[in-house]
Amino acid sequence: MYLDKYLVCGGFLESINSLFGSSNINEETFERYTSVIFSDIEKVKKSRVIAKNIFSAIVDSLGSTISWNRLAKKSGSISTNTLIDYVNTLSDSFTLYYVEHFNMNKQSGNPAKEKKLYFFDPFYYHIISRIINLPYIKINKPSIVESIVGAHLIRNFEKGIYQGFSNIEKVFYWKSSKGKEIDFVLHNSDNNTMPVEVKYQNIINPIDFVAIKNSFKKGIIVSKNTFLVEKDVVILPSSSFLYLLN
Repeated sequence: MYLDKYLVCGGFLESINSLFGSSNINEETFERYTSVIFSDIEKVKKSRVIAKNIFSAIVDSLGSTISWNRLAKKSGSISTNTLIDYVNTLSDSFTLYYVEHFNMNKQSGNPAKEKKLYFFDPFYYHIISRIINLPYIKINKPSIVESIVGAHLIRNFEKGIYQGFSNIEKVFYWKSSKGKEIDFVLHNSDNNTMPVEVKYQNIINPIDFVAIKNSFKKGIIVSKNTFLVEKDVVILPSSSFLYLLN
């Protein structure tokens, strides 16, 4: 399955050629892209050590809601302003992205709420995992799929992303006061809103789209293999969803 390969090599030509040429990505490719990441960091006079600590904190909380303050503490107790500065630098160098909470009443993002952070390309996840010495057995495949879905929503619906990802304006996440969460909410200038929930699992149960039905009345579930239309909720396999976006 091509999606499985994409989860390993991402969208970089060198990693793609390496994987398809020898069934794995060679060490030189990993080293080259690692050097690129740290080179971008050092060009703006940032510390490798602080960046590595931030990477570790992001991997540990990947796809979970987290405040800037808490992420700063997990990153070696650096200041919140330093954390935000590094995250924006990494976002504008296309290494990662973050989405804000969606305020349904105001129909806009809520910058005061917690964020959700992801790596923009799946290959970055594997590079960062090596940088922080994360054992391969701990690599979270559903989280990578969730990252990809968010990244492709940004690619397709955000404008001006060639400038970086520190100012996402149309892709958010949503969380109720009772803790019910939807991974992504796509919102455009016409106040059209579409929730997208990622459930990369073998079985999809009705409880998996209760939050979408109760709060948005309609939406999309991105599954592992399931295809189903349940009234105004469409369940699509992740490979099909990504193909249709492209």
